[in-house]
Amino acid sequence: MIEGFEKITHDEFATLRDALPMIAALIGGADGNFDSKEKYWAEKIANIYSFSKGEPLDSFFKKVADHFSDRADAVYRHHQELEERNNYLSNELSKLNDILPKLKPLDAYKLYRSFLHFADEVAQASGGIFRMGSVDANEARWAKLPMITPIPKPTGIDEDA
Repeated sequence: MIEGFEKITHDEFATLRDALPMIAALIGGADGNFDSKEKYWAEKIANIYSFSKGEPLDSFFKKVADHFSDRADAVYRHHQELEERNNYLSNELSKLNDILPKLKPLDAYKLYRSFLHFADEVAQASGGIFRMGSVDANEARWAKLPMITPIPKPTGIDEDA
């Protein structure tokens, strides 16, 4: 198990690991079409996270990046009907509310912020001019990840942390 993640079970780790693919499928597919630009950009961001977050999160995001595209496609195709899929993914992501508090406060905060940033990136991936003005109402509805309880910044932490 990755350092800092010892207090969670293997199933909880799998849920945490699959959060980015689920977010990609939820946001990218919110309009009924998880297109190639959204998939490409989501996978690219997931790979960037694997070396940009600092240990132990880099190790965690390396696990996320492994087979990211396959997992994102699988969760997107799990339910064909749009509303059913969105509800399923929202319910799965809400499981993070029981998992994130088990992590070190700073790691939980950084993960939560990473999830929000990732959702925003996927929402902006397709359409618009240079990805600006490209978020439609369906994507915007989910991009703030309302199913995940916000993790406050731990006291005494720099803004850049």
